Amino acid sequence: MHKDKTRRSRPVLALRIRLALGVVLGLGVGVLVYKTYDPSLVGHFRTEKGRRAYAASYAAAMEQLPTPTRSMDLQTDFGTVRVYEFASARTRRSVPVVLLSGRTSGAPMWEANLWGLAEERTVYALDALGDAGMSVQTRKIEDSADQAAWLEQVLAQLGWPKKVYLVGHSFGG
Repeated sequence: MHKDKTRRSRPVLALRIRLALGVVLGLGVGVLVYKTYDPSLVGHFRTEKGRRAYAASYAAAMEQLPTPTRSMDLQTDFGTVRVYEFASARTRRSVPVVLLSGRTSGAPMWEANLWGLAEERTVYALDALGDAGMSVQTRKIEDSADQAAWLEQVLAQLGWPKKVYLVGHSFGG
């Protein structure tokens, strides 16, 4: 009879060990999430070191593009939007092309397309607010109406005619 109690207690002991390990693991994950959770509602860099590293990589990527004729930081209700203009005397009167990047990519993602587009039209490439790039978000973007609002504010500041060609990739589309 003594053997039966030992056999029954082994599964109970194993279950208790698994439960204890689960609790310890759960607490560890909870602490890790708590320490790394960022409740901010606007896009930003978590560290200055991270911002500098990103800025250096971004600058290197921008060197692969044609040289912008202008770089502008335009104020909107949701933050400052970085806009790069690529134009020539020949393209100044064309209907402009506005490039809206995909998620986590920024203006440099258009390198393969920009050379050809800029030969035919004035091109504006911008970094979306709250995403990768040199734009700086200062207010939470709640919905698609807010996304449209900051873009409309940028277009208005550029004084464009009523017609523009919008070209988007992924989220920018």
